[in-house]
Amino acid sequence: MKKIILSFVAIATGVALMASQIQASSNGRSNLTGGAGQSTCSNCHGSAGAGGSVALTSDIPAGGYTPGTTYHMTATVTYSGRSCFGIDLIALNSSNASTGTITVTDASYTKTVTSASKVNLEQKTPKPTGTFTFDWTAPVAGTGNVTFYFAGLAANNNGTDDGGDYTYTGNKLYAENVGGSSGIEAIQATASVFPNPASAQLTVKSNIQSTAVISVLDMNGRLMQQTSVANAAQFDLNIADLNAGVYFVQVQGAGKTANVRFVKN
Repeated sequence: MKKIILSFVAIATGVALMASQIQASSNGRSNLTGGAGQSTCSNCHGSAGAGGSVALTSDIPAGGYTPGTTYHMTATVTYSGRSCFGIDLIALNSSNASTGTITVTDASYTKTVTSASKVNLEQKTPKPTGTFTFDWTAPVAGTGNVTFYFAGLAANNNGTDDGGDYTYTGNKLYAENVGGSSGIEAIQATASVFPNPASAQLTVKSNIQSTAVISVLDMNGRLMQQTSVANAAQFDLNIADLNAGVYFVQVQGAGKTANVRFVKN
């Protein structure tokens, strides 16, 4: 009886270890984008296989990003016949430091992880399709060019990191739009706030007379608050929980974006 019990314990332990290894291999790994001196997922998986790819698309205009503006982005990994995909992505400035703010919009499959002072978007669990969406809030004016480095994985879903999993890498540069009416300061005419400075409540007026998403960003472009309103022509915003400092209110609706600077006492 003792031998039988010991054998059962050994088998159970082995199964648990195998399960933990499979789970570990399913989680994303940071700093494997292939950019800025980083290695890639091919350390554990195979290199790029013919017929596959990874690409990044967004609604950032051809003229470049507007500081403080939030954009919708999509990283897509393709390989015919596969149903197990992963991603690792970073956004870096010219000094190879993370810049802007990555916001998870697909919490079932993605997460952000800070590693080696860089903020990565990576898979939380393998996704059956290779489409990974997220938002990115552009950094403050004067940041300059921002380069996204990304690695996509098309795995064979056998629970093992092996050469049958294909790794693809890419990068995409977005310039800062510094011309004419592109910057935050330049487009303040489309929105106004009062009182300014304010301590508890801010009244916002804009020329967006429709449903809109309202975001409060700090000077580094980090998202502090976000809500929605039925009509952005005029609304009140509770800022009592913000620390004293300088912020931007961003109003997005009807295909337009308005930004206005305010001071919290």
